[in-house]
Amino acid sequence: MKNISNFGIFTVLLISSLTIMVGTVIAPSLGNIVSNLNFKLSPGLLITLPALGVVVFAPFIGGF
Repeated sequence: MKNISNFGIFTVLLISSLTIMVGTVIAPSLGNIVSNLNFKLSPGLLITLPALGVVVFAPFIGGF
């Protein structure tokens, strides 16, 4: 088993907080974003898609 350096642990913690920060920043202004971008699909996708990207690509990145 490989040991993870402190820098690696710090990097993983920062990356894992990105999806939470996206939701925190976008959620209060979601109505304005939808009206300005003329986004016809479900506005919740703007918050869900970054988290879905992390879930989909995590196994590939974890294999390295």
